[in-house]
Amino acid sequence: MKKVFKFGCFGFIGLVLLIIIIAVATSGGSSSDTASTEPSKDSESQDIDKKVDNSDKKTTGVGDSDNNTSNDDMTKSQKNAIQQAKSYLEFSGFSKKGLVEQLSSDAGSGYSKKDAKYADNHIDVDWKEQAVKKAENYLSTTPFSKKGLKQQLTSNAGSQFTDKQAQYAIKHIDVDWKEQAVKSAKNYMDTMSFSRDQLIQQLSSDSGAGFTKEQAEYAVDKVGL
Repeated sequence: MKKVFKFGCFGFIGLVLLIIIIAVATSGGSSSDTASTEPSKDSESQDIDKKVDNSDKKTTGVGDSDNNTSNDDMTKSQKNAIQQAKSYLEFSGFSKKGLVEQLSSDAGSGYSKKDAKYADNHIDVDWKEQAVKKAENYLSTTPFSKKGLKQQLTSNAGSQFTDKQAQYAIKHIDVDWKEQAVKSAKNYMDTMSFSRDQLIQQLSSDSGAGFTKEQAEYAVDKVGL
């Protein structure tokens, strides 16, 4: 009986020790598993940060290239359109719209509308001075009243300058409007017969030459009616 009791006691102690060892081993394994999952989350965050940084750098790069246009960035057609635009401006006055039409029309240079606008936006030009030059061009070939010249400078059928540009031109040209009325009166009389009143009406009406009544009467007196 004594031997059985001793054997049972040692067996019980061994069982307890075995349970403790298993418990310790299980706890260590769980701690190791938890630690192994944390680095993966940090790695994902770093990848996201890198993508955001790279996205910002790419966006900035695109913006810089768009804002810095050099001669090397121009197409051959764009360069030619710019040179053609400068040539046109050397011998005649053009508005911004008028120059685009001249460059792109079949009767003009035949560039694409895109290249014509590109050239228009990449030349250094004072459009008010162009309006002055165009006004002088008109007066060198045809007599105009002040009102008629402004209409010619601004209309779609004319030069398409803005009102401000046309007004600037009219203020900065050296012209005698009475003498312009005399020239206009002579032109009318070369094509058909007029009575005094009819010629005054033609010279002063809005549908005619647009001179003032005083200028029209001065012209009619000068031509002998």
